[in-house]
Amino acid sequence: MMYNRMKYIGLVIILFAGACSPSYEELSKQRQELAVQAQQDKKEIVIGVAWPEDRSGYFIQGAKLAQKEINEAGGAKVTNRCGVCQNVSRECGRCQTQGINCDLCQSLENSCSECKRLQISSGREWSRRPVELLIPQEAYRSQPNSSIRNASQLLAHNISHYFVERQDVIAVVGHPPSAEAIPASVTYQQYGILFLAPASTVSLLTHPGFGYVFRLIPGNKQMAEQLAGFCAFYRHYKRMVILNIRTLYGEELADSFFESAAELGIKIVHTSSFFPATTNFKDILATFKDKEFDAIFLATLADSGGELIKQAREMGVTQPFIGGDALYSDKLPMIAGREAAEGIVVPVIYRDTFSRTQTFINAFKDEYGFKPDQWGAQGYDSIKLLAHAVELSDSAVPNMLATTLRYMRPWIGATGVHAFDHYGEMRGKQFSFNRLHDGKFELIPDAHLPYLYHKIEQSRSLAMEKE
Repeated sequence: MMYNRMKYIGLVIILFAGACSPSYEELSKQRQELAVQAQQDKKEIVIGVAWPEDRSGYFIQGAKLAQKEINEAGGAKVTNRCGVCQNVSRECGRCQTQGINCDLCQSLENSCSECKRLQISSGREWSRRPVELLIPQEAYRSQPNSSIRNASQLLAHNISHYFVERQDVIAVVGHPPSAEAIPASVTYQQYGILFLAPASTVSLLTHPGFGYVFRLIPGNKQMAEQLAGFCAFYRHYKRMVILNIRTLYGEELADSFFESAAELGIKIVHTSSFFPATTNFKDILATFKDKEFDAIFLATLADSGGELIKQAREMGVTQPFIGGDALYSDKLPMIAGREAAEGIVVPVIYRDTFSRTQTFINAFKDEYGFKPDQWGAQGYDSIKLLAHAVELSDSAVPNMLATTLRYMRPWIGATGVHAFDHYGEMRGKQFSFNRLHDGKFELIPDAHLPYLYHKIEQSRSLAMEKE
């Protein structure tokens, strides 16, 4: 794990150092100024959507639904303000006397009383700006073949620079795998583009402290804590096996689960890891299948996870599997087989029991004729959250939006509460748990509550000790 982590940290540090150079600062400044001009001209708010159409899930459909609702309402609502200091007052641009037509010099120039620079529009006036989504599917389809290790980095570079070349793009949502989201985040930080990552859970995404990067899903550490809590307090497991893929995602999630499980009294009797290209898991399975254990924690992707589960069942392993969020895919039962995959538990941030979620589900079904999934809800929330930030800040300028997101009060969307800490880390959302039954994932009601009760009691005990 340390090798992969240090390699990525080195990449980010090198590129982040480049971000501090005058050239990148100037490019970022130019984008902010162009966004100010676009606000003056009341142009569309352009948002990039980095999500391939052949990836499982309805992220793009959810984003388009949000765009439709925003634009049918007239667009995101903003106040016309000074583009330099965001003040709404106005003065003559020559002698700073209040008024549009100055009585002293008859100048028609306007300026802000705070910064004495040209303001974008006179007076406190409301305007609405429609949202335009830029979805580069052709850029995804034209990607050359590459090794598994390099493919995500190459894709991140090409897609992020596709958006960078469009000077009117103020934000990007998407880049689902962490291996793609992390290098893409460096590019967006350099060029002053807001980046919302709806699927990346690796801690490195927010650890550099980039000002323009935000995570829209709880990270691996929080996921592992809740998964261990589910195993300890809902399923009452005592002995477990951990298997993981050798990627940043798999290694970090497995390590975090190991630590959380140990804290809750679960003994880990065996751990193994495998390369992303591994297709034969029988040697790994043979090393522990005869040991005494209650369940297997699996930190990998749906493709390799499905094949591993299939082979485990063929070798007589009957214990249940508990997985990370990457196993939440329709591909899993197709690869493993319905019978082999039966009962697998995965964490989800999408619950269709909330009233706000039901409103979204009904709108999605009316638009497309079928029910949304978690990624459809994430796509919807991504665009709605950006529109909310635009209205809160009275601006569609990236640096203003970043500040607003970081310090705003919690906002509730279809996937739950959205709030961020200083580093852009998601705070507020909680995982629930779905169980695969007859080829479909179904919510396990209240399965997340025992661990939450434990956390509450733990906090109460610590408070009493301090007293």
